[in-house]
Amino acid sequence: MAAKRNIPEAWKNQWSKFMFNFFDYLPTKYEANKREWSIRRMIWDFKDGKRSASVAELVAKKMREQFGAEVCNVTLVCIPASSGEKNEIRYKAFAEEVARLTGCRNAYKAIAIEGGRLAIHETKAAKTVQTVEVIKFDKRFFKGKKCLVFDDILTQGHSYARFACALETLGAEVLGGYFLGTYKLVDVQDENGVPRGIISFNESGKLTDIPDRKYVRAVPYYFPGTAIFAKLLINDDDLNNE
Repeated sequence: MAAKRNIPEAWKNQWSKFMFNFFDYLPTKYEANKREWSIRRMIWDFKDGKRSASVAELVAKKMREQFGAEVCNVTLVCIPASSGEKNEIRYKAFAEEVARLTGCRNAYKAIAIEGGRLAIHETKAAKTVQTVEVIKFDKRFFKGKKCLVFDDILTQGHSYARFACALETLGAEVLGGYFLGTYKLVDVQDENGVPRGIISFNESGKLTDIPDRKYVRAVPYYFPGTAIFAKLLINDDDLNNE
């Protein structure tokens, strides 16, 4: 039997703060309708730096609604992309535009990505040496800042929680997070009280409702009554879990 993962209390604390998503993102393995496809393309375009202005307007509007006049005291912090080049393409113009529209502080220049570092990843079965990207923070910049974390996609929330905790070790206060897209999952809690995502296969989001035909083809005598469980390996955090 696999051992239960020990989730840090600090992560749970981050998950207890507001975590707002603008759109539900349906994974590509599932058939999408016209609106779901438009959301997919919009998020993909944003990752490639093609929707910076329009997404910035969306985020800025939400920030003004939520924080009002206090928005000028909020610091926008984007969780870096997987390389320095991708990070610049995805977030430089976006963060600058959000700051221009809201008057908030922009932490883009306070985070650098240094590549080419070697790291050892060891399990009970093997040891591997990998090249990794290292995030470098300007510690003086973040001390005392009220930070709003932004990321393009939220899956399980592990990257968000780890990043938010790192900011708070520098003396920042993390208010919560905005996410352009969140995997279209039903949130449930496991035996440790950790939020998990379950795909409902229907528009209602209820596991007890019959799946929509566009997601699942009904098979006589096999549904309802048969449950299929699987762990989806979605990002690097999941792939590195033992």
